[in-house]
Amino acid sequence: MKGILKGFGVCILLAILVGAFSLSAMAQAPKSRNFKINALINMNNETYKPDDGKLKLNGYNILGGVGFFINDMFEVGPEISVGQSKTDFGDGDELTFSQWALGVKANAHFNTDTQVIPYVGLNLAFASRKLEIFGDSTDDTAPLYGLQAGLDYFITEKVSVNPELRYTMGKFSFDGDDTDYSNLSFMVGFAVHL
Repeated sequence: MKGILKGFGVCILLAILVGAFSLSAMAQAPKSRNFKINALINMNNETYKPDDGKLKLNGYNILGGVGFFINDMFEVGPEISVGQSKTDFGDGDELTFSQWALGVKANAHFNTDTQVIPYVGLNLAFASRKLEIFGDSTDDTAPLYGLQAGLDYFITEKVSVNPELRYTMGKFSFDGDDTDYSNLSFMVGFAVHL
């Protein structure tokens, strides 16, 4: 619960800061948006907490999705992501997580008539992770949930650059060992608004 509140606090702070800076934007967003197609990529820092300690990994994630606008403020839609994370133990051995996820997002957009539109939202995904270490592998599938905050920064009337901060958490079980999972990532991508 503490992690959820921390992630939500970061998202709210980012949205407030972005909203303050967006007041001076010159260009305008489209008058109405029905949906957007977006793609994001990031380098991330993941933390797994197995029963016997804490493990930090660095990796990448590629995320794509479609957002359907219920009105000017609210967007919902599906997402798909793939990625990989690794850590090197220093003696030639490394641990690798490969993953994919299918999920949904819901975002609330603010200040929707300017060039810079901040948003905050929630995400829920069904994720599969494969763990490879010392030549062995195991996998698990589990639900993940999280928060995000970002911007639609319009470079044309229909195209925006999208920086996004995302916090995701869940629990995996590898060979019967429960492992808490959390990921804080800064993603950058683009979206086409139609």
